Amino acid sequence: MNELSGRTILLVEDRSDVGSSIAAMLRRLGGATVHQRSSVEQAMELLRISSADVVVSDFLLNTTTGLALALQIRNAGHSLPIVIVTGAPDLVAEECAMNHVSPTIFAGVYEKPINTVAFLRGLQTTLT
Repeated sequence: MNELSGRTILLVEDRSDVGSSIAAMLRRLGGATVHQRSSVEQAMELLRISSADVVVSDFLLNTTTGLALALQIRNAGHSLPIVIVTGAPDLVAEECAMNHVSPTIFAGVYEKPINTVAFLRGLQTTLT
């Protein structure tokens, strides 16, 4: 496939086993370079010193959410697309509504377990 060849993805997932699985899929099938981080703080530190074409993040992260990450990314002046992968897609819309943030802050929301073909096509569309 190599639909994401030459692209750099910042993957934020607090569960290392899940993150490693997603990263391997993005590398093997998408051809992407993946920088895996397990927290919002680590993700923001990477964005301070490097760049990415897209952020792919779990929504429920230890003590925070993907929405908090998205808001920090936007407040830091980054406009890169943010994609959510989650086992609880309904929580994304609820959290956005509770915080008066449009769900369009996310370029896409994909449910776990991930449909690999749809996810890779969605990322490719997001990046074109």
